[in-house]
Amino acid sequence: MTETILDVEGLKKHFPIRGHLFSKQVTSVHAVDGIDFFVDKSEIFGLVGESGCGKTTVLRLLLRLIEPTAGKAIYKDRNIFEYRKSELREFRRRVSMIFQDPYSSLDPRMTVADLVGEPLEIHGMAHGVQREKRVKELLEMVGLEAYHIYRYPHEFSGGQKQRIGIARALASDPELVFADEPVSSLDISIRAQILNLMKDLQKQFNLTFLYVSHDLRTVRHFCDRAAVMYLGQIVELANVMELYNNPLHPYSKALISAIPVPDPEKKIQRIILSGGVPSPVNPPAGCRFHPRCPYGREGCEKKEPKYVEAKPGHYVSCHMVAD
Repeated sequence: MTETILDVEGLKKHFPIRGHLFSKQVTSVHAVDGIDFFVDKSEIFGLVGESGCGKTTVLRLLLRLIEPTAGKAIYKDRNIFEYRKSELREFRRRVSMIFQDPYSSLDPRMTVADLVGEPLEIHGMAHGVQREKRVKELLEMVGLEAYHIYRYPHEFSGGQKQRIGIARALASDPELVFADEPVSSLDISIRAQILNLMKDLQKQFNLTFLYVSHDLRTVRHFCDRAAVMYLGQIVELANVMELYNNPLHPYSKALISAIPVPDPEKKIQRIILSGGVPSPVNPPAGCRFHPRCPYGREGCEKKEPKYVEAKPGHYVSCHMVAD
C-alpha cells in the first residue's frame, strides 16, 4: 500500500497591498489560491507552469518561510502550520531544499567544507573530524572529489555548484527534498547530468521529491506525477505520461504543444494563446483561464469550474471536462 508523505488541502497565500506604509490594506495578490495535492513516499512529484503562477510560493509555504492565508499541509499526520518551534527544527532536518540559482545560494565567503557541513553542525549530527569525513563522502556521492572541500564557490562551474547544493541538501539525511527549478540556470548539456544524478540519489536513498519547473521536458524526464498551475491554482494533475499523451485542460494542451521536437520533418500543431497572463491582484471571475482559452464558451466567465477526477488519478478543472 502506498504511503502519503505530504497532503496539501485548500492552501492559500494572499499578499496584502497597502496604499502607504501604515495605511489599511487596499487589495491583495492571490499568489496561491486554494490548491490540493498529495505526494506519496518515494515519489517524484512535479509542479509546472509559467513564471508567476505560484510554484515557488508553494515551496516557501511548505517550508514555513512564510505563513499561509488558509489551508493545511499534513506531513506524517501533523499539520505543518501547527508545528511548535522545536517541531519545526526537526521538520527542517527531515525536509531540505535545492535552490534554483547555485550562484547566489552559496555564500562566496565560505568553503565547501563549511557550506555542506553547516547542516551537520546545526542539527548536531557531526562535528570536527567526523564532520569533515561526512562532507567528503557527500561530495563524492554527487560526483565531486574529496579535495574540493577546501575550495570556495567561485572556483567551480555552474554544474559543480549545483552539485554542492545537492550535497548540502542531503547532509541532514532528509526524506523529502524540495527542488526549485534546480537546472533552469544551467547549460542544456549539464541539465541531464544533474537530473540523472538526482534520480540516482532518489533511488539510492529512497527520497521523495517535490520538483518545481517551468520546463515541461525536464518534468517529463524526471517526474512520476505532475500538476499544472495557472494563476495560483492547479488546473490539471495526472501521471506524467498520461498528462503528456492525453492532456485535458486547454492550458496543458497549449504548454505541451510548445515543447520543441528535435525532428525537422515532424509537423507540430502549435496552440497559440491570445493575450497575456492576467494579474494575480485582480484574477478573472469564473474560470481564470477563460480570457485566453481557445475553446471558451458561455458561462466560463461566470462560474468557477469544479476540480474533478475525469479518469482514475487524472484530475482537471475545466467546464468542458466536468460537463
